[in-house]
Amino acid sequence: MDIVTLHLIALIITAPVILYADHMGFRYFTGRAQTLSGPSVAWTHRLVFIGLFLLIATGIMLTVPSWAVWFAKPAFYVKLGFVITLLINGLFIQKLMTTATRVPYASLSLSDKRMLMTSGALSAIGWVTSVIIGFFFL
Repeated sequence: MDIVTLHLIALIITAPVILYADHMGFRYFTGRAQTLSGPSVAWTHRLVFIGLFLLIATGIMLTVPSWAVWFAKPAFYVKLGFVITLLINGLFIQKLMTTATRVPYASLSLSDKRMLMTSGALSAIGWVTSVIIGFFFL
Protein backbone atom coordinates (compact mmCIF):
# COMPACT_ATOMS: atom_id res chain seq x y z
CA MET A 1 0.00 0.00 0.00
CA ASP A 2 1.42 3.38 -0.94
CA ILE A 3 1.60 6.47 1.25
CA VAL A 4 -1.11 8.35 -0.67
CA THR A 5 -3.54 5.52 0.04
CA LEU A 6 -2.61 5.49 3.73
CA HIS A 7 -3.07 9.26 3.88
CA LEU A 8 -6.53 8.98 2.33
CA ILE A 9 -7.50 6.07 4.61
CA ALA A 10 -6.48 8.16 7.63
CA LEU A 11 -8.70 10.99 6.36
CA ILE A 12 -11.64 8.67 5.63
CA ILE A 13 -11.43 7.17 9.12
CA THR A 14 -10.97 10.53 10.87
CA ALA A 15 -13.63 12.51 8.97
CA PRO A 16 -16.69 10.88 10.63
CA VAL A 17 -15.16 11.43 14.07
CA ILE A 18 -14.62 15.11 13.25
CA LEU A 19 -18.23 15.40 12.07
CA TYR A 20 -19.42 13.74 15.28
CA ALA A 21 -17.35 16.17 17.37
CA ASP A 22 -18.79 19.12 15.44
CA HIS A 23 -22.29 17.69 15.92
CA MET A 24 -21.74 17.48 19.70
CA GLY A 25 -20.42 21.05 19.72
CA PHE A 26 -23.39 22.30 17.68
CA ARG A 27 -25.83 20.62 20.08
CA TYR A 28 -24.02 22.27 22.99
CA PHE A 29 -23.95 25.74 21.37
CA THR A 30 -27.65 25.58 20.48
CA GLY A 31 -28.72 24.37 23.93
CA ARG A 32 -29.94 20.99 22.69
CA ALA A 33 -27.41 19.46 25.08
CA GLN A 34 -27.00 21.23 28.42
CA THR A 35 -23.55 19.72 28.88
CA LEU A 36 -21.56 17.12 26.99
CA SER A 37 -20.66 13.66 28.16
CA GLY A 38 -17.11 13.71 29.52
CA PRO A 39 -16.18 10.23 28.27
CA SER A 40 -17.64 10.89 24.80
CA VAL A 41 -15.81 14.18 24.47
CA ALA A 42 -12.54 12.66 25.71
CA TRP A 43 -12.71 9.68 23.34
CA THR A 44 -13.70 11.85 20.40
CA HIS A 45 -10.84 14.24 21.10
CA ARG A 46 -8.34 11.36 21.35
CA LEU A 47 -9.54 9.81 18.09
CA VAL A 48 -9.37 13.13 16.22
CA PHE A 49 -5.89 13.78 17.61
CA ILE A 50 -4.74 10.29 16.55
CA GLY A 51 -6.22 10.91 13.10
CA LEU A 52 -4.49 14.27 12.86
CA PHE A 53 -1.21 12.67 13.91
CA LEU A 54 -1.60 9.95 11.24
CA LEU A 55 -2.41 12.57 8.61
CA ILE A 56 0.63 14.62 9.60
CA ALA A 57 2.89 11.54 9.63
CA THR A 58 1.73 10.34 6.22
CA GLY A 59 1.82 13.92 4.93
CA ILE A 60 5.47 14.17 5.97
CA MET A 61 6.20 10.85 4.25
CA LEU A 62 4.55 12.21 1.10
CA THR A 63 6.50 15.46 1.24
CA VAL A 64 10.03 14.37 2.12
CA PRO A 65 10.96 12.54 -1.12
CA SER A 66 10.17 15.60 -3.25
CA TRP A 67 10.32 18.40 -0.71
CA ALA A 68 11.63 20.98 -3.20
CA VAL A 69 8.55 20.52 -5.38
CA TRP A 70 6.16 20.89 -2.44
CA PHE A 71 7.91 23.91 -0.96
CA ALA A 72 7.71 25.68 -4.33
CA LYS A 73 3.88 25.66 -4.16
CA PRO A 74 2.19 28.51 -2.26
CA ALA A 75 -0.83 26.27 -1.58
CA PHE A 76 1.45 23.95 0.39
CA TYR A 77 2.32 26.80 2.80
CA VAL A 78 -1.35 27.64 3.22
CA LYS A 79 -2.20 24.01 3.98
CA LEU A 80 0.76 23.76 6.35
CA GLY A 81 -0.52 26.84 8.18
CA PHE A 82 -3.96 25.32 8.59
CA VAL A 83 -2.52 22.00 9.79
CA ILE A 84 -0.37 23.79 12.38
CA THR A 85 -3.47 25.75 13.44
CA LEU A 86 -5.37 22.46 13.86
CA LEU A 87 -2.56 21.07 15.97
CA ILE A 88 -2.37 24.11 18.25
CA ASN A 89 -6.16 24.36 18.46
CA GLY A 90 -6.30 20.68 19.41
CA LEU A 91 -4.15 21.45 22.44
CA PHE A 92 -6.50 24.27 23.46
CA ILE A 93 -9.58 22.11 22.89
CA GLN A 94 -8.24 19.77 25.56
CA LYS A 95 -8.68 22.59 28.10
CA LEU A 96 -11.96 23.86 26.65
CA MET A 97 -13.70 20.49 26.53
CA THR A 98 -13.87 20.27 30.32
CA THR A 99 -15.94 23.47 30.31
CA ALA A 100 -18.47 21.91 27.93
CA THR A 101 -18.80 18.85 30.16
CA ARG A 102 -19.52 20.86 33.32
CA VAL A 103 -21.25 24.15 32.49
CA PRO A 104 -24.26 24.75 30.20
CA TYR A 105 -23.41 27.03 27.28
CA ALA A 106 -26.06 29.57 28.32
CA SER A 107 -24.35 29.94 31.72
CA LEU A 108 -20.89 30.70 30.33
CA SER A 109 -19.34 34.14 30.37
CA LEU A 110 -19.11 35.99 27.08
CA SER A 111 -15.35 35.44 26.95
CA ASP A 112 -15.76 31.66 27.50
CA LYS A 113 -18.41 31.55 24.76
CA ARG A 114 -16.09 33.43 22.40
CA MET A 115 -13.22 31.08 23.20
CA LEU A 116 -15.33 27.98 22.51
CA MET A 117 -16.84 29.43 19.32
CA THR A 118 -13.43 30.57 18.05
CA SER A 119 -11.93 27.16 18.71
CA GLY A 120 -14.84 25.42 16.98
CA ALA A 121 -14.63 27.75 14.00
CA LEU A 122 -10.86 27.31 13.69
CA SER A 123 -11.32 23.56 13.78
CA ALA A 124 -14.07 23.48 11.15
CA ILE A 125 -12.30 25.94 8.84
CA GLY A 126 -8.95 24.22 9.32
CA TRP A 127 -10.23 20.75 8.46
CA VAL A 128 -12.34 21.82 5.48
CA THR A 129 -9.65 24.07 4.02
CA SER A 130 -6.90 21.48 4.47
CA VAL A 131 -8.97 18.85 2.66
CA ILE A 132 -9.93 21.23 -0.16
CA ILE A 133 -6.34 22.34 -0.69
CA GLY A 134 -5.12 18.74 -0.60
CA PHE A 135 -7.64 17.52 -3.16
CA PHE A 136 -7.76 20.47 -5.52
CA PHE A 137 -4.55 22.45 -5.26
CA LEU A 138 -1.75 20.02 -4.41
